[in-house]
Parts: sequence; C-alpha cells; structure tokens
Amino acid sequence: MSFLVERPTDRFCVRASVLDARFDMVEDAHMAHPTLLVFVRAVSKKLPHVKFAPVLNTRRRLWVYDPHQTYVLGMLLYDEINEKYGVEARNIENLRYGSGHSQYHQLWSKNIDTAVKKVAANLQPWSVGEFASLGVRAYSLSRDTEINEAETKRNILRDKVGVKGNNSPAYIYLKSQINNNVRLGDQEFHDNVRELVDTQDYLSQLRQDGVTPKFVYGGTDRHGRQYLDSATINTEYAYSRVQVDHIHPRVYEGEPEFDALVSKLAVLNMAEPDHYVRGVGMKHASDMFYVSG
Repeated sequence: MSFLVERPTDRFCVRASVLDARFDMVEDAHMAHPTLLVFVRAVSKKLPHVKFAPVLNTRRRLWVYDPHQTYVLGMLLYDEINEKYGVEARNIENLRYGSGHSQYHQLWSKNIDTAVKKVAANLQPWSVGEFASLGVRAYSLSRDTEINEAETKRNILRDKVGVKGNNSPAYIYLKSQINNNVRLGDQEFHDNVRELVDTQDYLSQLRQDGVTPKFVYGGTDRHGRQYLDSATINTEYAYSRVQVDHIHPRVYEGEPEFDALVSKLAVLNMAEPDHYVRGVGMKHASDMFYVSG
C-alpha cells in the first residue's frame, strides 16, 4: 500500500559526519550547561549507542547522533529558567503549537526520568522514505528539464522533416520505414528522421518510467557491512513529500541483488549531483540515487 512521507525540515538535515566527534563530556564540559550534562549521562545509560556533539553558540543544546547513521537523530535541550529537560526531533509533532512554531518539534519535562523516556521514544532512525524525500524535488525538476529539452529537440526535428505530430500519416509512414531499415532520401534527411524517431521514443519512455523511479540509499551497518535500501516512489506532484509505493528488502554486499543495483549506480555515481542522466536517473548525494527505467 502506498503512503506519503513528509520531507524533514532543514534543521534536521545535518549529516553526522560534519559534527565534532571529539566532544568529551569530561574534557569539554565547559561547552555545555552542567545540568544538560546530567541529562546527557542519563540518556547515555538508556541509549548507549548514541553520541553527542556541541551546537554552535549555545551551551543548552547538544546534537544527538548515531555514528552508524547518516543524519542526526535530534537534540537534547535544557531550559535553565524553567528548569526543564527537552528533546527535539523531526518526528515530534507538538500539537500545542503550529507547525511553524519553534517548539513544534520539541517535548519537555521537569522530571529527568520522564524526559529520558521521551528521548528514547522519539530519537528514531531515518527511514528510506525520509531519505527519498530529500532529493525528490530536485529529481522532479531535473527530469522536467530533461523532458523540456527533449521536446524542444523533437519539435526542431519535426520542422526539419516536415511532419506535424506523432499521429500524422507522414510520421507514421516515416517511422515504419526507419524501423524496417529503409533508406529515406539523402543522408541528412534520413539521419533527421532517425533522430526524430529516437527522440520521440525516449520522450515516451521518460514520461512513463521516470515518474516512478527506484530510490536507493547506501549505508554501512554496525558490523561494517555495506548495504542498500531501496523503495519504488512516485515523484508526480512531489515537493515537500514523497509517495512511497513499495519498500524493497535490504540487500547486502555480496548478494546478487546488491551487485545488480551497484552496476546501475556506477554510471550515476560519476554524474554531478541533482543532474538527470538520460535513461539512467539522478544522483542526489554520494549515497542517494534515483534510478529510472
């Protein structure tokens, strides 16, 4: 069954790799409020796999991240005036506030044990759907640009050949001749007809297959094994959300399905980010790809 996934706000789209992994709660204690560090130690006991990093220009917030995950999980907060402990995470929807309010993604408690429970419940790993939502708008725009360029090229070729549209008797005849390897007129005319047919076929394929690409995310698990997560998505009308039609099973390095996907990604990996590659798809980042066709 298809479902929609909202794109996380930019404040949570922070890669763990850019954080200061050298943060130490003893040696760097001056970088965080003492009570916040008490909160951090309590969270560490509950979630021993997570790490913490300083947030610039504040001692009352700390990033929370998992070294084996791409993006941060959220932040721990301390309100010194009201003596409250808080957590900020992308999946929190605090309905006491509007979606644009600074506390919409925050939960608070004066009780540290209650606050730790809120942290454990809301610092969730990113899903493949959330990853897919990050570049889906860029994919749609890049694909639209490819369609527009192909349409322009096709229209120019139509003028050169002298046909009006795909359903015109002249085009139907010329296409049948090309498909039957019949030489048409001089070399220039023949080449223009061949290119027109190829461009129109590509446009038809692009409009059909490109709407529902397979999104692929590459990661490494806690044991050092490389894996690929993937999902078939629908990019029509995509802007701040993505429609996930099907989530495929995770595949690991060495498995036939992994090797098959990697061979498709090899071409995209050499391309510029957010640039649609004809007949292949688009790379959004070094670990996120949209494979069409």
